[in-house]
Amino acid sequence: REALVQRLILVVTHDCHPHGAQFLVLEMIRQLVRIGYKPVIVALDGGKLLEDFRALGPLIVGNASCATEMDSFLTTWRNRGYIDALTSTVVCGSILPTLKGHGYRVISLIHELSGVIKAMKQESNARQISALADKLVFPANMVREQYEALAPVASGKVLVRPQGLLRKNPYKGRKPEAHRKVCNRHGLSPDTQIVLNVGYLDERKGPDLFVEIASQVCERNP
Repeated sequence: REALVQRLILVVTHDCHPHGAQFLVLEMIRQLVRIGYKPVIVALDGGKLLEDFRALGPLIVGNASCATEMDSFLTTWRNRGYIDALTSTVVCGSILPTLKGHGYRVISLIHELSGVIKAMKQESNARQISALADKLVFPANMVREQYEALAPVASGKVLVRPQGLLRKNPYKGRKPEAHRKVCNRHGLSPDTQIVLNVGYLDERKGPDLFVEIASQVCERNP
């Protein structure tokens, strides 16, 4: 009962760089804190968001060169009643054997499509997650189907849950006001039409197509 009241959880992020998956798990940890959890955090590598993660709970940055420190960290928190671990992304599959060796129950969040897993050479980590995780959570059936083609999973371990939004939109229902503020900030005419694309610039996301389409649109509608 005491452990339930304390809401203890260990969270693993594959690194702390300011990209989508890292922002997502960072916001998840913030939400866990808001509802009463006491997280401890494992970052498999550093990055610009490191101090943001560190502000939310005890943290270790681990890699292959500090296995002793990682073992000590995991043992310490396991002895303090932490049993549940949440891992984000397929890259975190590398730590699954260590987590299970310390007696943690593991929920693995899977975001990546098969093309990304192959491009990043993460097939072995995917197979480790399938074999060792207690539950795998996918944001959509398409992601699950592509993943299972690479690394089959026992059906009782699979959950499909939409991952939701990273942040609430403070301008929901206030679109004209938001448009006016953006135009004022950037010195644009009040009737300016805005097309915005936000994301980490990566070849697989088609930035070349966005630029090509933007060029065609601007020719037709200056």
